[in-house]
Amino acid sequence: MENLFAFVIGGLYATALFMMLRRSIVKLVIGLMILSNAANLLIL
Repeated sequence: MENLFAFVIGGLYATALFMMLRRSIVKLVIGLMILSNAANLLIL
């Protein structure tokens, strides 16, 4: 179960970084929201 949780968090971080590298401001904001959710899950 911990391995699955680690892969999900890693996937969220990768998705957030990919979204933040796009040129659109909307995708930047969505990437920041995903990044904050991933950080909260990592702390949990």
